[in-house]
Order: sequence, then C-alpha cells, then structure tokens
Amino acid sequence: MDLLYLSLFILHLLYLLFNLVLWYGWRKIPLLPTPQKLKNPPFVSVIIAVRNEEKNIPGLLSDLAKQGYTNFEVILVDDHSTDDTYRQIQQNMDAFPHPIRLLSLEQQPVRGLAFKKAGIALGIQHSQGELLLTTDADCRVGPNWLQGIANVYQHEKARLLSGGVCFHQEKNLFEKLQTVEFLSLIGSGAASMAFQKPNMCNGANLAYTAQSYREVNGFEAHRHIPSGDDEFLMHSIHARYPGSVQFVKSRDTIVWTRAKPTLREFIRQRKRWGSKWKHYHNPPALAMAVLVFAFHLSFILCWGLLLSGYLTILQLLSLLLIKFTGEFLFLSDVLTFFGKKHFRKYLPLLTLLHPFYIVSVGLLGSFGSYQWKGRQHTSKK
Repeated sequence: MDLLYLSLFILHLLYLLFNLVLWYGWRKIPLLPTPQKLKNPPFVSVIIAVRNEEKNIPGLLSDLAKQGYTNFEVILVDDHSTDDTYRQIQQNMDAFPHPIRLLSLEQQPVRGLAFKKAGIALGIQHSQGELLLTTDADCRVGPNWLQGIANVYQHEKARLLSGGVCFHQEKNLFEKLQTVEFLSLIGSGAASMAFQKPNMCNGANLAYTAQSYREVNGFEAHRHIPSGDDEFLMHSIHARYPGSVQFVKSRDTIVWTRAKPTLREFIRQRKRWGSKWKHYHNPPALAMAVLVFAFHLSFILCWGLLLSGYLTILQLLSLLLIKFTGEFLFLSDVLTFFGKKHFRKYLPLLTLLHPFYIVSVGLLGSFGSYQWKGRQHTSKK
C-alpha cells in the first residue's frame, strides 16, 4: 500500500467517522409524540417576510387558519413586492380566524437592515408573542405545527428551537436529488444541536424567544450580511446561552416546501447559502464547513489521480465505498424520519455528484455574486 493511497484511505476513514458521529447525534434526539393541548399555552407570533409570493401566500395562510393551536398572531411584512402579493394578503385577511397584521417595508423601513432581516425585524417590533416563530411564504405546514413547537418550548424551556424542513411534490430526478442533499443539511444541523455545537438551521421553521432576540440585539451583529437571519442569530443566542438551542424532532412540526425547478435557480440558492460560511464566528461551525469542503475537494482529486495512474480503479472504488457507507448510514435514518425512505436509492448517484457540487458552490459562494429575490448581492467579506 503506497503512501498516497494510505493517506487518502485514512482521510476517508475520518470522513466515515464524521458521518457516524452525525448518525449518533441524530439518533440521540428523541422522536416526539403527537403534541397535546397545553393548560397555559404561550402566545406565539408567527413572523413572515414576503417578497413576490402571490402564488404561494394563500396556501400558507390557509394552513395557518387550520391550526389546532389558537393562542397566536400572524404578522406579514411585505418586502417591496412587485407582483400582487400585497393584495393577495389583504384579500385573505378578512376571513382569517386569528389576529393578523400586514406591514410594509416600503412604508416602514428598518434603519441599518435590509431585505429579509429588515422584514423580520419590523415584524418583531410589532409582535406581542413570548415566542417568535418564522417561516417562508412558499412553505406549507400541518395543523399541529404551532402546537408541536409550543409544546417543546413550554416543556424544555429552550431559547431557540429549530424544526424540520423538507421538500415535497418532487417531479423529477433533479428535484429528488435536491431533497436528499437538502435533508443531509437538515440532519447535520440537527445532529450538531444534539451535541450542543449548533452550526446550521433553517429560517423556514425557526422559533426563538422574544427575550433572547432582544438580549443579543437581534440581527445587529451580522446586519451587513444579506442573508443569515437564521444561522447567525442562532450562533448569537448559543454564544450567550450555551445549551439553549434544540432541534424539534416531530413529524407534526415539519415544514414543507418545493425544490428548485431549474439548475439555474438551484445554483443561485446554494451560492447564497454557501456565501455565509466565511462569516462564521462559531469555531465548530466554521471547522465543519472547512473540513467538509476539504474532504470533497480531495475526493475530486482522486479522479485526477486515477487518470494520472497514481491510483488504481480498485483503490478508487474502495475509497468510494467508505464514503458511501458513512453517508448511507446517516442519511437512511434522516430520510426515514421525513417519510423519504424510498429516496435511499438515489444515494449512490448523489455520492458521486455531491463532491463536485460542494466544491463548486463553496467557491462560487465565496468569491462570486448571487441573485436573491430579484436582487444582486456580492459575496465579499
């Protein structure tokens, strides 16, 4: 066994160990039963920043109207929509059975913030809830969503709760691969919370106390970054209150959304996500981002070594098998929880493609610009 192959073999074993740790972290999170009604339910403010969502917002409002939980309000903040979003919301407000308010960033700009952060901040300024819960206008939720989040909050007294988010209604192989890849991020973020080393979460299903939001000065520490209303706020709350961040492992609280229909939209979204890692001030989160990038870069180099004759096909296959084994063990459990167990058949293909995606998006997110909701952003530090 030559030194080059031995080095790559050890690196892949470390990646296998990394996935086993994630697997253990995911499995140690308790699966929660169907939530029950609370005697003294906390008042919840659902904050939704919207921009050009005329086709999606009626569906989400319909879901919120059907919630079994009743002690909540909905605050929608329009972020300079250029379509019929504002009027669509107004039309749905009259029949909404709970307190609901529509605000406009155009009429009430938030000083020092822009885009989604400004929208959420404005909504929070007008909120009454003890618990703040955010989602996106293109999402759908089940009837027990609020009840499940409120139950965990009341029983666990966590300061930030991250819920599951999953794609649904996939139409083709491209969208199904997105689901598997996306759930790897959700699962990794959940596992990191199980070890009290939170690194990732998703603002489509995120709850935090109004008190904690105020105590960390909201988005102030990262106001210069266009995105990150979710992860950077989580990092701030965790830094101030270690051990107060928790993943809600309940099927009742899963938020559903759609995969990107085109490769162009997918790349734009992932470039935006990839642009955040260099702003991390959370050492475990930054270390994980760098290590995952470095491993996948080395895996791509293996193909060049094969073509150059420095690796044999059997050696490459052995490395591929190690990589696949770790990812399969971890993602099988995550996919099963989200009702996507049958998507395991796509894991071999994703194992081959994922490194090229990780490296390219990581580089594009670090040095390029990206579009988000019709706006152009740069990825500079």
